[in-house]
Amino acid sequence: MTTLTTAQQQSLLRQLEYYFSDESFSFDDFLQSEADASGAVPVATLAAFPRIVGMLPDHTDEQRQAELLTAAALSDSVVVTGESHIKRLFPLPQDDPAADRSLFLSGFRKGVPEAEVRAAIAAHASAETFGPILSVRRLRDLRRDRSFSGLAFVEFEKEDGAAAAAAAAEAGEVRLPSGKPLKGMLLSRHYALQAEITETRRRQRDESKLPEGKVLKVSGLRAGTGREALSTLLEAHAEVAYVDVPRGGATDGFVRFRTAQAAAAALAALSSAAEAAGGAAEPDAPLAWSLLEGGALEEYWATVQRNKEGRERKGREEGREAAGPVGVVLRFELSAPTSATTEPGAKAAVSREALSALCATHGEVAYLDFAPGAEGGYVRFRDPAAAKTALAALSGAAAEGGAAEGGAAGGVSSWRLLGAAEEAEYREAVQSRKRQRDAESLGPRGVVLHVSGLAGSDTDREALSALCAAHGEVAFVDYSRGAAEGYVRFKEEAAATAALAALAPSAGAAAGSEAGSEAGGAVWRRLDEAEEDAYRLAVRNKRQRSDGKGGKGKGKGKGKGKGKGAASFGGRGRGRG
Repeated sequence: MTTLTTAQQQSLLRQLEYYFSDESFSFDDFLQSEADASGAVPVATLAAFPRIVGMLPDHTDEQRQAELLTAAALSDSVVVTGESHIKRLFPLPQDDPAADRSLFLSGFRKGVPEAEVRAAIAAHASAETFGPILSVRRLRDLRRDRSFSGLAFVEFEKEDGAAAAAAAAEAGEVRLPSGKPLKGMLLSRHYALQAEITETRRRQRDESKLPEGKVLKVSGLRAGTGREALSTLLEAHAEVAYVDVPRGGATDGFVRFRTAQAAAAALAALSSAAEAAGGAAEPDAPLAWSLLEGGALEEYWATVQRNKEGRERKGREEGREAAGPVGVVLRFELSAPTSATTEPGAKAAVSREALSALCATHGEVAYLDFAPGAEGGYVRFRDPAAAKTALAALSGAAAEGGAAEGGAAGGVSSWRLLGAAEEAEYREAVQSRKRQRDAESLGPRGVVLHVSGLAGSDTDREALSALCAAHGEVAFVDYSRGAAEGYVRFKEEAAATAALAALAPSAGAAAGSEAGSEAGGAVWRRLDEAEEDAYRLAVRNKRQRSDGKGGKGKGKGKGKGKGKGAASFGGRGRGRG
């Protein structure tokens, strides 16, 4: 029996369900290590979590355990197993056998009942081809109040039925009675996208942690020594995450490794003066390497974080400048059509073209943010004067039913100019959607390999793709026939690591061994974090320029070949494995 109020118990239940959610449990190494073979976690482990203790400050450990078990009994996503364990009711995303025959749908109202989810699918003209719906799982908002969030998983009987439903949803054909289109995709694809986004957030969180045992300091650098010289020196010993050489003739630099083990191995190898000199130090003055620890490490890392924040702040400021002036965004709401044959709650059918043409009569339009079937949208003008002129004219036309402005205005019930705070929030939401699209399109980090030494060979994209596909799934091959170098982006970091180990075997050689002794061989290496960021930015800019010119772009180089490629691809190893 609980001693908590309903609100307290719901808050405790929300926190408990979050611990076991796809977003949290899938990436919680500690909680998974505490689980048994069935995925059940001892309630004693959960009761000791600081957040649970903070929520139940006047309870003993046994009382907290009892409250958690009582709350779990009310859940629709976790269950009590045995007398003292709690586990997920549903399999983890990577273990879900129904993922390829299930549909992910978003766009429902909060608190949507299951019947509305089923009705939206049944209303599609080809619903019979989807087959029977076996189950509907509505997702809860576990960051706020446990209400149903407007997202749902719909399980079909067969994979081809789910695929047909996903195709209809992606085409905007699965709609609410109001006409608003729902967004959807196969659940397996949704799982993959969410995993990439969550992993990116996790990596960003980990990057802010103090890199204990991972940073080496190097002293005695020759003036003008750059990142490339140090990178070349270090690649034979361990994989480098970042090389930090301050500008202005500094003689000290810093190298951050991906793991503490890699840093220790590199330090042992580089401690030899003959190996450390490597052409980077002054004559007869070998480089001095040391592990950065204690206060020196904290001071260095604080500087790194300040510099990072400064770059991000500058980027935001430049983004605001690039976004143009404020006071230029109008919000409009669609009205319900007056036809007696129209379903109750339906919105007027207004096209983007009609709205754009209507607004353009009052000033230059920068962007129209509207999806057909939506309940409203936004119009961003080039300057505030145009926005105010349009607001005055369009508000009057809406009040008069649209007669003065034609049919397009007749579908709009109201116009208003966003305030400064609203506009800033809207712009941030637009940028957030853009960042999410970028993260989804670019995928995980640590997956880009660079290959050089290809000049004069008959190599083409297809051959590179087939070669790399033997080691893992390739996302894209960035190479033009006849070029001396190129890039290969894999789907997963593990695939890039496996390919690097095979294509640049000398990358893992012991210190002092000769790397790249084979003449004429390709040189493979993995881009470090800074290089990968620069490469991704270049790709994105190139894509945007291509889109701006109306170009169709190039197809993805997804190789499925099993061969190991020509001998000319093999082994000079500036790579890192």
